[in-house]
Amino acid sequence: MPQNKIDQGSVEKFDSVEHPTGSAASDIGKDLAAMNGRIDDIVAFQKRKDPWFRDTSLIISSAAFFISLVTSGISAYRTYRQDINSRKDALQATIQQYYATSLSNVASQFSFQKDLGGPSDPKYASSQYFANGATTIVQSANVALAKQALSLVNELGKNASSVDLGETALILGTVNQFSVGEELYKRALDTAVNSVEYLGSAKALAQQQYYLGKKDEATVNIKKALDVFSKFPDEANEEYVNYASAQTYLFWGGFVGATDCKLSKEALSQAVHYVGLLSPLVHQASGIDAQITLAKTAVGSCAG
Repeated sequence: MPQNKIDQGSVEKFDSVEHPTGSAASDIGKDLAAMNGRIDDIVAFQKRKDPWFRDTSLIISSAAFFISLVTSGISAYRTYRQDINSRKDALQATIQQYYATSLSNVASQFSFQKDLGGPSDPKYASSQYFANGATTIVQSANVALAKQALSLVNELGKNASSVDLGETALILGTVNQFSVGEELYKRALDTAVNSVEYLGSAKALAQQQYYLGKKDEATVNIKKALDVFSKFPDEANEEYVNYASAQTYLFWGGFVGATDCKLSKEALSQAVHYVGLLSPLVHQASGIDAQITLAKTAVGSCAG
């Protein structure tokens, strides 16, 4: 039987081995296939043995990808914050412009009438003409400012503060956009982060609702104002609680007025009660006695 010969130029595997014929050749072929498979497994295993952190190219590419992600994230966040801050600045500028325009109108009205002797003055008619013209211009400006402020708070969404929302609602009220203003007051109430913001929103909302004939809803919201310190218990300083309660009752009686004399008088009575709980120093420094006097005068003429 001839000996099997192996070529001197054979490679790592045994593919170049001269195969015998017959059943023996078949068995040897199977053995060689198994050996080649084993060699492949060993090579693959050896490749896997090197830890990933020793692969310089992998580390560099991974680090570059991570840095790219972080840089993109930081850049996107900065752009987002810049956009928010820009809109907030624009909103505050709009609100300040509204106040400046309103104050300018008051000054103009005073200037038109300060030297007049009343309706009998010969200049009274012409003065009223110019005064009415100035008021019309201011009202048109306020409509534009109200639209701009509303657009900005809507764009800000959850980034609009309680103060932003409340001041915008106030501007909308001056141009008879009460329904939209009411929704903004509600948002301001939900967004409030302290007792001052919460009180301002609840009281303004109650007043507007009362004027719109929603007396029950107004009562609910004025009671929220009176119960503010259950929401912000950390701010419940005794003097502050008594002062805030007195101011809320005065405000309630003030906007109810002669439409409900009984309620106005009850609110004034409660205000006087809480004023009496103030320390002498706070009582004097607050100047609240002047408000009490005005409220008593208004209620005194109330026939109910």
